[in-house]
Amino acid sequence: MNLQLTHLHSEFDKLHELHGDTNFNSIYGAGCTENPKYVFVFMNPTAKNISSHKSWTGIQAPWIGTKNVWKLFQRVGMLNE
Repeated sequence: MNLQLTHLHSEFDKLHELHGDTNFNSIYGAGCTENPKYVFVFMNPTAKNISSHKSWTGIQAPWIGTKNVWKLFQRVGMLNE
């Protein structure tokens, strides 16, 4: 089962144009898309995610800049170090 919903990308872009900062790019998803153990849905301020900046040349991923969330997942036993 592939969990990338690529048919929704244009809808994400429309919402980003309406409500987001046009100085930043939309970020659709990253990580394991075939039978993942966990699925995390991140809704974070795009400007706080360095990978959304137009000048960013690396992977665009919604989890970049979410260090505290990963610490929380580790503390509640969902992830190990």
